[in-house]
Amino acid sequence: MDIHKPKPVHGWREFLGEIGVIIIGVLIALGAEQAVAAAHHHEQVRDLRKALDQEVAGTSPG
Repeated sequence: MDIHKPKPVHGWREFLGEIGVIIIGVLIALGAEQAVAAAHHHEQVRDLRKALDQEVAGTSPG
């Protein structure tokens, strides 16, 4: 099995490109996390509204 050494960065332009790739990856991960949290929150709100509607109507939740 060959092990390749990482190549050194040559110049600021290449360095900033690498940093840009890292930043874009982090932003994608944070956006995905926010989307999952929003979906979970909307599910909780839907369940709460259903329970409140049943309580106002006088039926037991379930």
